[in-house]
Amino acid sequence: MEEITATEFTIDGPKRVVGPLKELPIIMVPDRREVKIERLERQLRELEAKHGEVVNRLT
Repeated sequence: MEEITATEFTIDGPKRVVGPLKELPIIMVPDRREVKIERLERQLRELEAKHGEVVNRLT
């Protein structure tokens, strides 16, 4: 049986896993728009901190 190498993203960070497809954990692919929004929000917080801006957000 052919082995597949994949990256599993856990609460502790990424982990490489190798095995037959039927033995690998379910791999969820995040929506690229959500990943982009998260990156932009992080950059925005960094810029606010750098320039001393105080922003109150509704979350």
